[in-house]
Amino acid sequence: MANAMQVDVEALPGCEVPKGCVLGIRVGETLKQKRFDSTRTSCSFPKPDYKMSANIDIYQHVGSGSVDVDPSLSSTDQVSIGGWETTQSIRLKVTTQSAEGSAEEQHQRRQVEKQETKTLADCIAKLVKKQPDDPIEFLCQQLQDFKLKAGAESSGTGNS
Repeated sequence: MANAMQVDVEALPGCEVPKGCVLGIRVGETLKQKRFDSTRTSCSFPKPDYKMSANIDIYQHVGSGSVDVDPSLSSTDQVSIGGWETTQSIRLKVTTQSAEGSAEEQHQRRQVEKQETKTLADCIAKLVKKQPDDPIEFLCQQLQDFKLKAGAESSGTGNS
């Protein structure tokens, strides 16, 4: 693969990587993670355009757990991560929520988008009807007038 670069990592003689470790190699924006073999591990990366550093991390897996996530709902759950030691577990609180905000915020954004679309459609309709010599200047003026009108209405000084 001509547009690839191979990165091999191996433990030197006399150095032992604990069992169950994961090797993380990051080159540029690309991160590869693999279980570290007892002697060597290799990963293929997109060939960088210039010389850069490869960041190497070794992680030791403590344990695993899972929770259900639903992008349409906010939720809080607890999960126990076992496997650390036979008598201990790590308890975590996991909260999920839509990155887009609450349903009310999403509704408000949709309303603003609808108003913006309607404003643009109105401006285009006026453009088609009047067919001015400078259509770009006409559209800019229409949008500026709308912005001034909307600002006056939101501050309570509009005549409507």
